This record gives sequence, structure tokens and C-alpha cells, in this order.
Amino acid sequence: MLMYTLIGSELLQHVHKPQLIKIAYPQVVPYLSTLYASLKAEVDHYDIGADPYINYLLTEGSDEPNVPRKLERAYLSRNTYCYQQLRTILTKSESIGVELGACVTDWYIQQSVARFHAKLRSSREMLDLSLEEKHHLMKIFNRLPLSSNPGSGVMSLGRLSSKVEALVNILAAETGPNVTCLIFIEQRSWVAALAEILSLHPKTQGRFTMGTYVGGSLSTKRKTSIGNLIDPNNQPDTLEKLQAGQIDLVLTTSVLEEGIDVSTCDLVICFESPKNLKSFVQRRGRARRKESKFFIFLPEAEVSQRLIDWESLEEDMKRAYLKDLHTWMLEERVQPIEEEDDETRFYRVSSTG
Repeated sequence: MLMYTLIGSELLQHVHKPQLIKIAYPQVVPYLSTLYASLKAEVDHYDIGADPYINYLLTEGSDEPNVPRKLERAYLSRNTYCYQQLRTILTKSESIGVELGACVTDWYIQQSVARFHAKLRSSREMLDLSLEEKHHLMKIFNRLPLSSNPGSGVMSLGRLSSKVEALVNILAAETGPNVTCLIFIEQRSWVAALAEILSLHPKTQGRFTMGTYVGGSLSTKRKTSIGNLIDPNNQPDTLEKLQAGQIDLVLTTSVLEEGIDVSTCDLVICFESPKNLKSFVQRRGRARRKESKFFIFLPEAEVSQRLIDWESLEEDMKRAYLKDLHTWMLEERVQPIEEEDDETRFYRVSSTG
């Protein structure tokens, strides 16, 4: 047992671990723009009685089973497509304001509405929505103080969060020729927004070639989601381009933590801290090149405690490695063979010779 532990400890010393760097950022109350406030008012004062689904149940759907129960549930929970879409856009825009900045909130709302308009113009899109649902949402969106060209894609960078500015500074300092980077981001909508920011910011504009990878939903029953700005069908070649050296920066959700072959990277950045040891180990394992770095963003209020937490996670990772190594050696039936000339020991795995 001691022999296996010593072997594991020796091997562990040779496993490359990137430099762990913690980035503290302040959490502030975001500035609420007029556009955000208008969307919030639409959600807060939403007339559920005018919702197309309610009208459908009261008229054409009156022959469906359990109509009274469906009506009661719709009134109480507001679980209708139109309301939930508005609510989702509002929730995402609020989180974007906190994490990325107020200017990004406005851009996200504008882009969500522009995406809705674009899908309405396509004969192949939004076939899962009724005509009444489309018109209802259109009427609400038309009441918002949108710009004259909401789909222009131009984002103001005047109110970026300190967290985003810290990310920009890291990329400006650390990226360069032959440097590849993975940025893990919690939400799909943040991926789209950060890609836009990095393409426009003076410190990062033109500095690298970006790609996004967010994965797709396994559900075949979901209706069109207006607030998802990235279509997974448009990014199947992101990983191929990364491995071919045609892309040097990928913004991704947790989908790239495991199970997908990704080239080793020089930089791995967690825009939010990993949620558990498994996520921490998998993300850090993507940075396997010599002198690679692993950045983790943490709120200022949590840094002191999280420093202790990460040190504990490091120890947990070492113990897990040694345990797995021990189990593997037992399962493979490692046999010691002694040489007659000296006391040096060699090990033979019976399954491979």
C-alpha cells in the first residue's frame, strides 16, 4: 500500500499544473437604463387575460380536456409562452447588467427583439408559434424605447462592469502569437455578449480570432426561445478550427469541461468560479501546456474564504488522484519483478505485457 502511494506521489509531481491566479472583482448595483425599466414595467404589469394562450383556451380550445384546470394554472403561474419569453429576457438582461454592465443590458434587449423580427421574416422560423402569439409579442416590443435600428449590432462600451474590464486586461496582457485560450462562461447569453465586447473593445479588437461553443438543447419539444442569441447549428466547426490553429480563443459554457476533444491551451479563464471539485479539475486540465495559466474570477467578498476553499480542493484533487491510481494498479494486476543484479524494481502490467 505504501509502495503504491509513493509511486502515485512521485507521478503526481510530474503532472503539469498551470499557475492558479484568482481575480477579485467588486459586486455593484447596476445602473438601470430606460430600456430595461420599460421592459420590466411590461413584465410587472403584464395583462394575463389578454394572453393568446388564455384566449385560445376560452375559445378554440374549449373542447380540450381539463380546460378549467389549465386556465387556473395559467392565471396563477403565468405559465404562457409570451409571458415566459418576456420574463426570460428580463431576467437575463438583469444578470447581464450585474455581470457585464448596463450598456450590455441594452444591447442584449435590442438584439433579442431584432432576432424576433428576423425570425418573423423567415418562412422557416418560429413555426411552433401561433399567429396570435407573434402579434402579441410584436405589440409589446413596439412599446419599448428601442433604437431606430435595433439589429445593427453596435454596442456602446461606456458602462462595462469592472469584471469585464479585468477580463479585457488579462487578454490584452496574456494573449499573443501561438497562444490559445478557453473562457468558461455561465450563461449562453453572456457568451454572445462577451464575444461582441471583445470584438469591439480597443484593447482586444483584432487581437485574436474568436469562436463560440455552447452546445444545444436535447429537448425536441421546446418552443422558439427569443433570448438565445447563439444558434448551436452555426458553430459545428469551432473545435476543428481551434485544433487547426485557425481560432485561438473560444468562449464556451460548461459543455467543454469534459467529453469533447479540445486541444491543450495556454490560458483557461473561469469568468465565474467552478461550482465543484469536478468542474475545477476538468477546467484546469484544459491548460496543460508549459507555463500555462488558470484564472478564476471571484467576488471581492468571497476571495478570502475561497482562497481556503481552493487550497482544500487542491488537496482533495491530490487524494482523488492517488486513490484512482491505486485502484487502477489493482485492477490491472500490477506485478513487481525483481532483477537479480540489484534491488531496482520494475513493474509489468499483465494485460499489456
